[in-house]
This record gives sequence, C-alpha cells and structure tokens, in this order.
Amino acid sequence: PDGPAELPAMLAEVEAYRAETVRLLRALPPGGWARRGRHELLGVIELDPYVRHQLAHEEQHLEQLIAALGA
Repeated sequence: PDGPAELPAMLAEVEAYRAETVRLLRALPPGGWARRGRHELLGVIELDPYVRHQLAHEEQHLEQLIAALGA
C-alpha cells in the first residue's frame, strides 16, 4: 500500500503530469482558451474556466497534503 515512503515518487509523478499539461496549454494559440468540449459529467465546457477550476481544486488538495504532513 501507498505510504509516506512512496510520497516523493508520487509527487514526482504528479509534477511530471502537470509539467506536460502546462506545456500543452502554453502551446495553445490565444483563441484556444475559448475552445469548448464535452465533459462526461459537466456537459459542454469552455477550456479557460475549466482549467481555472481544476487549478483551484488541485490547490485545495495541496493544502490538504501540507496540513496532513504537518508542514
């Protein structure tokens, strides 16, 4: 099972995924942020507000992790 010893590897994996996401988002043309798509639960979404929502959600998880680690 996952535990404190696996934390550095798990954080490195999350960091790698986020770095790839940032790379893809930076490559978008300015109009790309207004693109729409269909989310399986939310229906039609626009990229810019969706990315902002996901960023805020991830920040909440990071705050929870910091609190759990007592940092």
